[in-house]
Amino acid sequence: MQNGRGRVFWLTLPLPRLPARLAVSTVVNLAVQRAAVGLAGVTVVRLDQVFTPTGYSDVYRYRGRSVRVREFDGIHLNVQGQAIAGELVAKLIRRSHGASDRNRLTAASTLSDTG
Repeated sequence: MQNGRGRVFWLTLPLPRLPARLAVSTVVNLAVQRAAVGLAGVTVVRLDQVFTPTGYSDVYRYRGRSVRVREFDGIHLNVQGQAIAGELVAKLIRRSHGASDRNRLTAASTLSDTG
């Protein structure tokens, strides 16, 4: 990673609609978080905490309005959800310039209701 100066952003999965899929998403998210521990330049972006902090939802409150952010399959983010996630990651990348290379676990509070 650029002689130790590069940065990587790993995204957790928003929780799925179907309970049968919840176990897989939970294990994947835990694995992402554990894999990042101790790795310089790695930031985990907790999309599960951003989009589904209290469980599955099709909508997300963003910039004062309710936005449908999920595809009809109940798993994937739709275009609007991807755009919100992209804005969050872009904001984190901008903030990371000049930040130290220490490992950071990014809490959901990074993306506020005001965007």
